[in-house]
Amino acid sequence: MNPERYPAYSILDGLIYHNEWLYISSDRTVQEALLTTYHDDQNHFDVSKTQGNLSHDFLWPGIMSDVEAYIQSCDSCAQNKSSTPASVEFLHSLAVSSNRFQEIALDFIGPLPESNGYDCILIMIDRLTDYVLIELMAMTATTPEIALLFYMT
Repeated sequence: MNPERYPAYSILDGLIYHNEWLYISSDRTVQEALLTTYHDDQNHFDVSKTQGNLSHDFLWPGIMSDVEAYIQSCDSCAQNKSSTPASVEFLHSLAVSSNRFQEIALDFIGPLPESNGYDCILIMIDRLTDYVLIELMAMTATTPEIALLFYMT
């Protein structure tokens, strides 16, 4: 390699560097090993974070598209990916009823550490008065059991 013709490249200990990045040849085995290390072994980060971490140290032609393809083919990411589609329009507040206990908001908190057979909390809030009722329950409660708890409270 001619240093005058390629000033951004250097050879150190038999390895080729482009500026500060170690240049990886078109050896797919080495590239796959690096993709595994920088994606699978580091918490399955998304494309941009994996690309950033990998391209901080290494360079090869097509590195960005290889990262995208690798992550798209990652079975673990496909199974654990949470889908959060963008909202189509702005969110609007719900109209509040004019009668107490006509509209009740429900929220479940759990699972929690079990105590006396309970590992979840049901929170019921009247939307007009903000009156709060809290009931203990089990995470394994069925819909009829939750409905009964709601109506008995």
